[in-house]
Amino acid sequence: MNQKSLFLIKRKSVYYIRYTDDTENRQRQFSTGCRSKQDALRFLTNFRVELKNKEKLQYITLENFKIEYLNYIERQFSKKYYLIVNDTFKNLIEHTGNIPLIKLDQSKLEKYLFTVFERAKYNAMLHYRNLRAAFNYAVEKKYLDTNSLQNIKLPKIPDKKNLYISESDFKLIIDNTESEVLKDLFQFAYCTGMRLSEIANLRWTSISFNEKIIKIENDASFTTKSKKSRIIPINTILFEILQRQIPKVIDIIKSQYVFEKTGKQFYPDYISRYFKSAVKDAKLSNDYHFHLLRASFISNLAKRNVPLVAIQKLVGHANIRITEKYYLSVQDELLTKAMETLDNIVVSNK
Repeated sequence: MNQKSLFLIKRKSVYYIRYTDDTENRQRQFSTGCRSKQDALRFLTNFRVELKNKEKLQYITLENFKIEYLNYIERQFSKKYYLIVNDTFKNLIEHTGNIPLIKLDQSKLEKYLFTVFERAKYNAMLHYRNLRAAFNYAVEKKYLDTNSLQNIKLPKIPDKKNLYISESDFKLIIDNTESEVLKDLFQFAYCTGMRLSEIANLRWTSISFNEKIIKIENDASFTTKSKKSRIIPINTILFEILQRQIPKVIDIIKSQYVFEKTGKQFYPDYISRYFKSAVKDAKLSNDYHFHLLRASFISNLAKRNVPLVAIQKLVGHANIRITEKYYLSVQDELLTKAMETLDNIVVSNK
């Protein structure tokens, strides 16, 4: 829009701004909502200032912004998060087309998010969070002057119940796991809270029996979700599990994985499928999946009154609020059990 093409017209006692849309080569107009010329001129002056600021913004299409932002994501975050954000932009571009980023206004974003919300509520919330972070980046890069998503609120949805696997159910899963190595792997996950990708990529070079620690760190072939390293102390149970995995051949190759099958690394998908199979054989809930072993680790520590900050450091949550969700869920359960101990109290009616 050219600043010189802006002028006021009066229609039925209300002033309008008329302008030429350079992108479509046509005239447009919109109401100032003002009835006095003085107020309308003030509105026009403010609008010129806003327009001047917008003209300083760098032009970029949605597709090109997606490529740039994903390059940034790839350097800063995990591959899993990269793929999730890529999926978000793919769906958005399918809905809106490859329009200029500056044309992606609040109304278009609302229409897209509410369309997703109607068919998948939790998915819509995920897209909302991903895009809000992306457009904050766009504001920093001067592609946008403001983040329109800050003004959009999706309908509230009930929080998902924080599931975890009880010790008795976990024993059933172990009893229904035939592979001795995978039995150890499942127990290792239950007792460390490590992510599936972290366990599948764990090497002997990250184990120190002298210091009694497991180092979860980045290397050339693997990056942690937060891209940060952390340490998990080795207790008696973990020591025994690790001892069983030590190769019979003394010459341990540096790149060798802790959990393997005939010298080959276990792939995460294989581990996940095998775990679901054991859950099915144990006739337990279909909602049980491998990641719940991590949630169970948090819950087990919370039940034993381990400080929240210590749990956060062990599991490697970047935000303590994530840890807190599991922690408070268990604390609520303990409060309920505490009150149940009073069920047998007899209160006199006299």
